[in-house]
Amino acid sequence: MIFIIPYFGIKLSSWFYVGTAALEMGIVFVLALLMLGHPAPSSSLLAPFTPTVGISSFTLSVIFSLFFFTGYGSILTLAEETRSPKSSIPKMAVLSILGIGALELLFIYASQLNWGTSSTSSFASSSIFPTYLAAKTLLGVAGLVTLGVVAYISLVKGNIAIQNAASRGLYALGRDNILPPIFSKVHPKYRSPSGAIIANELMALVIIAATYLTFYFGLGIHSGITGDAAVYLIALLTVGYLLTHVLANVSVPFYFTRKERRSLSITKHYILPLASTAATIFALTLSFTGLTGYMASLPVIVAAYLILVLILVLRIRFKHPDIIAKAGRVIPDLEP
Repeated sequence: MIFIIPYFGIKLSSWFYVGTAALEMGIVFVLALLMLGHPAPSSSLLAPFTPTVGISSFTLSVIFSLFFFTGYGSILTLAEETRSPKSSIPKMAVLSILGIGALELLFIYASQLNWGTSSTSSFASSSIFPTYLAAKTLLGVAGLVTLGVVAYISLVKGNIAIQNAASRGLYALGRDNILPPIFSKVHPKYRSPSGAIIANELMALVIIAATYLTFYFGLGIHSGITGDAAVYLIALLTVGYLLTHVLANVSVPFYFTRKERRSLSITKHYILPLASTAATIFALTLSFTGLTGYMASLPVIVAAYLILVLILVLRIRFKHPDIIAKAGRVIPDLEP
């Protein structure tokens, strides 16, 4: 599904998104209302809004909470396949944050009240996901099964979104002659970047297989290998995704200073991107602190990746300046 749905075009992905998202949000909203109606006897209505940790932990929690919403940026990669992108893309970016943010706030608040605000330490250490316990108690076995199915669909949908976003990025690099021409191939019937989708899928399978084989033969991890390898790849993916935001933020002041001085805003194009970059680097630094065992290789892989990308960019810049000059030009509807 992660390969097939994106391959058959953005319309199929859109209908899949809308249908499954409506189902998910409906179930989450109903469950949240039921949990609000069944609070634990020891719960306090104001406790979830009163921090009980130190300022450094609270600040870090705010940063990671904001990173929870980073996925909304993926809609930018679909601008060329969107009607009136200059108006619709910004609207959807804001509305998605507000809509999902409100639902998440309601659900997290209801979860804490239902579990017991005086027992939050056991919430994270529970051997069974507390939401599943609440669903079974309030909705019965049928509700629990429904929630599990919806959670699986949500996982698949999230990966489909990643596939769509990543393939459009690879397609743009192929179209700009930074990557080989195969990445710029468009399916004649479905109008999807089929070359980039196929290449992205193959690269993903190779990375997954290489990680699994390294864990099995290189590290000798046999029991629980699938979970360990998955956690490692998710951590690597998360770091890579955050670095993408760092590189994008760093590029903003340079771009507007050199090419769009008439639209330059100190607040929007200097202060906000640099503040976001500082927060991201701070969170990444804390995430890398104290890593042991094979997890300690994460910073090494990230550093190697950044060095290789820098070498590639410098090589293109000095050997093919014409490519750099043309790269990243947006479609006419998006230009100021």
